[in-house]
Amino acid sequence: MQNEKDTMHLRDYLLVLRKRRWLIASCFIVVVLLAGLFTVTMKPVYKGETILSIEPDDANVVSIEEVFTFDASNTEYYQTQYNIISSRTIARRVIESLNLQESEEFFPKPGDSLVAQTVHWIKETIGELKNAVQAMFKPPSTGEQQLSEEEARMRSAVGIFSQRLTVEPVRNSRLVSISFEAYSPVLAKKVTDAIAQEYINHNREVRLATIQDAITWLNKRIASEREKVEAAEARFQVFKDEHSIISDFSENIEQVKASQLAELRAKIVDAETEMIEARTRYQQTRSLMDQGQPLDSIPAVLENQLILSIKQKEVELRNRKSELSRTYGPNHPQIRAVNAELSTLETRMRNEAMKIMESLQNQYQLAKARYDSLMASMNTLETQALELNKLAAEYRTLQSDAVGAREIFNMLVQRFKEASVSQDMPTVNIHVVDAAQLPSDPVRPKTFLYLAIAAIFGLGIGLGVAFFLEYLDNTLKTPEDVKRWLAAPFLGVIPFQKGVASDTPGSLASVTDAKSLASEAYRSLRTSVLFSLADQEPKTLQVTSAGPGEGKTLTAINLAVTMAQNGSRTVIIDCDLRRPMVHKTMGLHRQRGVSNILANPKEEIESLVQETGIPNLWVVPSGPIPPNPSELLGGKRMQELLDRLGPMFDKIIVDTPPVTAVTDATLIASKVEGVVMVVRAFSTSRDVVRTGLDALRKINAKILGVVLNGVKLEKEGYYYYQYYYYYYASDDKGRRSRKRKTREGAPSA
Repeated sequence: MQNEKDTMHLRDYLLVLRKRRWLIASCFIVVVLLAGLFTVTMKPVYKGETILSIEPDDANVVSIEEVFTFDASNTEYYQTQYNIISSRTIARRVIESLNLQESEEFFPKPGDSLVAQTVHWIKETIGELKNAVQAMFKPPSTGEQQLSEEEARMRSAVGIFSQRLTVEPVRNSRLVSISFEAYSPVLAKKVTDAIAQEYINHNREVRLATIQDAITWLNKRIASEREKVEAAEARFQVFKDEHSIISDFSENIEQVKASQLAELRAKIVDAETEMIEARTRYQQTRSLMDQGQPLDSIPAVLENQLILSIKQKEVELRNRKSELSRTYGPNHPQIRAVNAELSTLETRMRNEAMKIMESLQNQYQLAKARYDSLMASMNTLETQALELNKLAAEYRTLQSDAVGAREIFNMLVQRFKEASVSQDMPTVNIHVVDAAQLPSDPVRPKTFLYLAIAAIFGLGIGLGVAFFLEYLDNTLKTPEDVKRWLAAPFLGVIPFQKGVASDTPGSLASVTDAKSLASEAYRSLRTSVLFSLADQEPKTLQVTSAGPGEGKTLTAINLAVTMAQNGSRTVIIDCDLRRPMVHKTMGLHRQRGVSNILANPKEEIESLVQETGIPNLWVVPSGPIPPNPSELLGGKRMQELLDRLGPMFDKIIVDTPPVTAVTDATLIASKVEGVVMVVRAFSTSRDVVRTGLDALRKINAKILGVVLNGVKLEKEGYYYYQYYYYYYASDDKGRRSRKRKTREGAPSA
């Protein structure tokens, strides 16, 4: 079976639109007429409009940023202004200024006509019911006083006022549009101008109130700051008196101290270096002399000029002694004199060396004393600098407190003067750019727009209702429905036959009007049935339906007639032992028939076969209605009946009860070569038919296909334009039929 969620094609949608065209047209016309009636009866509405400019900041003569601190370019600021314009406060001011709470614009009096009085009574009744319902769900009162009549009327007027007011910013600008709608053009203009003026007044009053609050606050703050200034200046003066400070501390004093410290540190470094050098020379010289080193090997001794001169004389004496030693002996007076001079020089050089060492010691002690003196001066100067820094820090703190307090005091005094001037010269940053003009044309009703919307809305409702009804419609309508929902072959379409019923004798279209559309449809059905099996034509056929009233009996008889007309010896067996109709249609009696054969094995079958007056067509009527039809039809005698009639006839057609009503049809289905299911189009639910087919499939019955019966081609013919039957007729009726079918889309034969 195909999926039930198969998508619809465009042709399916067009068929739905054509089928429901009158419903869609009715919805369209009703909605458009209602919209037209509403437009005609609607009272004209006029709109007044004023354009305001809200500047980012006002042109204040004085600066008082602390009082008015806002970022006017901020989106939140402008949004706040829009909300203020549409607030209840502005609405109340305008209503009171124009006395709108007593205006008939807001509270119209009922007219004298009966219609007006009725409408007024209905509105009052609805209002009372609404109040009663609200009172039922409203929490119990907490003792609050009830609103007075004047206050209730004012609140109602504010609500009506707010509904008619529109505040919209002008894109990419600081302009705002204020509009108000009213039935009177004069009132629309007056209210719009009043809104702008009251908003400007409200803004000015808010600014004045803010200035007054600022002045009050400044007065209190100035008195407090004056006390702080006096206390800070008193503490500063006491500090100066205690430390005998006449002039202010300056940074030069600290810089001088710092320069002195730096210079002194440099001298200390030099003195320390000099002391270390002197100590090193002294200790080195003393160590060499204590070790008995020759005096000429001591660097400090060799650097002395006197030592150098003594050393020079000693060299000369030794040279002289060497010359004399070549001539004289050691005891020669000259040699002894030279030795005496050498000894004297050595004594002098040693004494001089001792003096040099004492000089080095004195130099070291002097350098050390200078270094110690500089370090003491350094410590004293650092102590003085630290004390001076502490004194200067405390001085500056007290001075800063006094100066800061004085500055704050002076600033507050200045702001107080500015606020006082601003109070006398209040300004606002809101200006009227375009004042409201007296509207000449109403903004509503917009007849063309309303009708266009109504047309679209009505068409949408019509389409929605049409497709919704189509969605709810689960009947079988087209051959595609048979294939999609039933998964069964489609055999043909039988048109609706007005005034024809299965219990009416002589109501066979295939007999009375061989050239009619119904007769051609039955012949097409005969062809489909005969070619339904691939290997051979079915001989024994069962015609049934899913439920009663589908037209199975009439279809079975007409099918049998067309087979008889085709030259086949055909017999109809009426196995509907509960509501037999074949004998009535054929104008025969049913005193004896199928029930007699099935109940009495000795009954002669040939004697119960009745002729019909139609060539090649016989009927076996149902006979008396038995109490147990299912047991009879399910017995062996039913199969024997079919076997006995088989050699006698070419085609055997069995009319049985509906499948879903009783089990009779399923009992016979297993005994025939094929089953034809008759379904009344646009009437039978596909679920019912599917249930009947499932019951037949469970017993492995051969289902030849489904026939759609009772199709009203003049109404639903657009579903079957590809299945129309064409024929020629000699009478006017036939010609009219051809014209109709050609008009509905079928090509003429």
